[in-house]
Amino acid sequence: EAAKTGASQVDTSKPKAAAAPAATEPDSGEAN
Repeated sequence: EAAKTGASQVDTSKPKAAAAPAATEPDSGEAN
């Protein structure tokens, strides 16, 4: 379980961090 969570956190952090700034930049500009 510990190993699974560690890999899941790293995998989730990678796409989230890349999708967060990429989606937030255009989204924020258009929404604002």
